Amino acid sequence: MTKVTAIAAALFAVSTLGANAETRALATPAPNATDLQIYAQCSAISLQRALSFDEGAACGRAFMRIKLAFVPDIGLAEFEQLDAGQKAAVNRLGYTRFRTWSETTALKASALHN
Repeated sequence: MTKVTAIAAALFAVSTLGANAETRALATPAPNATDLQIYAQCSAISLQRALSFDEGAACGRAFMRIKLAFVPDIGLAEFEQLDAGQKAAVNRLGYTRFRTWSETTALKASALHN
């Protein structure tokens, strides 16, 4: 799939978020378990203290990988090639799908935080 086709697919998905969100979330693969654990650890640490620059950067990278797991055909390399508007759209799509997924799998997410 070309970059333009992948972007068009992602932008189309953003425009249809209201319909069948639960069905789309269930059909979407789950993010990497290690990235989810890093995200949970970052959240827990940030409640205790401010993250260092390196910790914040690592946490940000893990969270980006989590969001991109919910956007078909767009990985980190493809994401970096997008313009600012396209990045924003892909980021919103990944975040929205992550939130839907995490709400539908609350027990799994809760277990990662414990």
